[in-house]
Amino acid sequence: MKEPAMDSVTQQRKNFETWVKRRGLKRSGQRAAVVDIFLRNTTHVSCDDIYQIVKRRDLKIGYSTVYRTLKLLAAANLAREVNFGDGVTRYDHNYNYNFQNHYHLICTSCGETVEFTSKAVDKSQKQIAGRLGFVPQHHKLEVYGLCRACRESS
Repeated sequence: MKEPAMDSVTQQRKNFETWVKRRGLKRSGQRAAVVDIFLRNTTHVSCDDIYQIVKRRDLKIGYSTVYRTLKLLAAANLAREVNFGDGVTRYDHNYNYNFQNHYHLICTSCGETVEFTSKAVDKSQKQIAGRLGFVPQHHKLEVYGLCRACRESS
């Protein structure tokens, strides 16, 4: 599992703890474990993915704790929900930890999702928006098709 820079993880953990405290929510070890696993992971993770990992650390943790913590991360603007059309809600980092914008290639057969960055896409987006007098607030680019493995196996 590729991890973001430690200073970014530490900063985002502090941001979350501050956000939770301001809302009068109690701090819990189980919530902290979920946050830590999410912040250290750089892939798109579902609630079930996080639950399976955190369950290895704490057999008493419930699925609802993981679910509520991911929802809190999204509410704190540290995560965002993404859906690639397969009915599974995944969570993606909503902060910069080594790249500005990233985009997705999604296999319609096996569901593999590949992230990529592109300065050319970023530049085109800015040029098009500027030409049309549009100020983007956020965006997403998802390209659906068949991955190499699925193409070769069919």
